[in-house]
Amino acid sequence: MPLQSSGAISLDDIHQEVGGSANSNCSINDADIRGLIDASDGANTSFDDWYGASNVTPRGLFLGGSTNVNLDTIDYVTIASAGNATDFGNLSNGRARSQKGDICSATRCLVAGGNGDGGGATNTKFSDNEVDVVEYVEFSSTGNAVDFGNLSANKEYMAGGSNATRGLTFGGYAGSQYINDNYNVIDYFTIASTGNATDFGDTLAAIRQSCGTAGTTRALVFSGTNGGTKDIIQYVTISSTGNCTDFGDCRSDGRNACAASSNTRAVMSAHDAILDDGDAFANNQESEYVTIASTGNAIDFGNLTIARNNRYSTSNKIRALIGGGVSTNTNSVEYLTIASTGNGTDFGDLTVARGDGSAGSSEHGGIA
Repeated sequence: MPLQSSGAISLDDIHQEVGGSANSNCSINDADIRGLIDASDGANTSFDDWYGASNVTPRGLFLGGSTNVNLDTIDYVTIASAGNATDFGNLSNGRARSQKGDICSATRCLVAGGNGDGGGATNTKFSDNEVDVVEYVEFSSTGNAVDFGNLSANKEYMAGGSNATRGLTFGGYAGSQYINDNYNVIDYFTIASTGNATDFGDTLAAIRQSCGTAGTTRALVFSGTNGGTKDIIQYVTISSTGNCTDFGDCRSDGRNACAASSNTRAVMSAHDAILDDGDAFANNQESEYVTIASTGNAIDFGNLTIARNNRYSTSNKIRALIGGGVSTNTNSVEYLTIASTGNGTDFGDLTVARGDGSAGSSEHGGIA
């Protein structure tokens, strides 16, 4: 795991981070040790330069999803460089449509709940097979997901958010797609250890199809529905337990959006909005943002290149990646530069066109 972000760091700590044995011979000028911070041979360095350094290749993951059937596909990309996704492994049981935010530390990515207990092509979208299963992968290796524990109930369409140690899921839904059977429960997990969810508190109302993201201190939840779409933004302090607090409002009502963040700014993109007839929904390619440490209404950020809902998003603190999407299923991935405002830029493609999944990163905004 990454070296600590404060306090004393020893040469032995650094050596072990690059795979060396404890208490074995090494030098601060060894190539692998210098490589953690991209220091040149013989460069003047301080032990403080290694704060937060990691030998794990930073990765962004796109997990699960659905077309007309639920998919177990996990893809990965290197967020700092553009390019197409590569196969990472698989979720179990064709699980799809889970939380739409980071539930990740710098080493693990969790995917919680979702719709799917039949597996693959036998498990159709909208089959009302919500599950309580939580599973995880390690960023440092490719491979299939492993069991982590269970949610407080069978559910899907949750929002998610995490800092480096604790992951939360917000709200959710179970039952027929035509019945409003929504949850207000917030579950939390300690990411470094496996186990079942612990009760954190409640959202301001029972809600589904919202999206979440986090800074190092706060987790935010955007929009959603409990019969009609909502424009509310709410938040919690991750290190404590308790109910959500009102943060402000999105620029319009919506649901099925996605969100990603730096340590200071959260960006929400691509909700769908009710048309004037009050029934049909229109895809939205707008993005908006808030400053995590303050409260207030969202501000226009720019537009994505294509209008889709049920996309999923993550970040490396600098770039927010937005991938997939439904209505017409797409494999498109684009990115926004979080610190500035502006329109989306093409990044590459997923291995399979799909929406309704989740995304995570080893260096998202909840990690210092």
